[in-house]
Amino acid sequence: KLIIAADGRNSYVRKLADIKYNYKDYNQKAFTFDVKHTKKHHNLAVEKFIEQGPLAILPIIRKNTQKYSSVVWSCNHPNYYEYLDKGNKKIRTLLEHYFMKFYGNINLVSKVSTWDLSLIHSKKYTDHRVLLLGDAAHSIHPLAGQGFNLTVRGIKKVYSFAKNENLADRDIGKKRYLAEYSTKHYLDAISLIFVTDKLNFLFSNSNFLLKKIRRTGLKVFRRSNLLNNTFKNYATKGALLSIKD
Repeated sequence: KLIIAADGRNSYVRKLADIKYNYKDYNQKAFTFDVKHTKKHHNLAVEKFIEQGPLAILPIIRKNTQKYSSVVWSCNHPNYYEYLDKGNKKIRTLLEHYFMKFYGNINLVSKVSTWDLSLIHSKKYTDHRVLLLGDAAHSIHPLAGQGFNLTVRGIKKVYSFAKNENLADRDIGKKRYLAEYSTKHYLDAISLIFVTDKLNFLFSNSNFLLKKIRRTGLKVFRRSNLLNNTFKNYATKGALLSIKD
């Protein structure tokens, strides 16, 4: 009755259903790999907006220790040419320059994977008996790691509407019953895409005026509990105000 297309950013099901999408090349490469460090991460994620592009270290639990983390680096063009196929020493030096205060000595413990960063956003998330989920619907910039959270919220919406339609003994695959999921999740995704897209532009640009704007903006953000709480609630729950599950 319903095909759920959760087959990634290059979704074959989306292609078969002839669902169009918007595409934007970010002119960046993502570098991802795991590291081991001498200090514990205490389950905290740290992201720095450096000249070469946003650089995030995310905590992972490995071998029952807090001394492993995953790195996601959105490196700008042409900076990424300095680090492609040049060995791990250059990347390690960069990491320790910016993160030694938090993590101590850092060593790479996995292969460095790279891919081109782009935005793929489907123009609609549903069709007759077809529903797009996850990257098939929206493959967004990895800034602040919100793509996974957005997908989890999409799964919750699918579960909620599927449960309701099943209890009402309705045909779950009909377009009119898919409309609620499509509308709600599309609005959620488009808001997050706008934020991550503009933040990436702001923090990946070397323009002098933009540097001044972002320094001022970060100072205001750090001092405002309202802005901090609003961002935290939206990032984790998709809501601007605190809500109970």
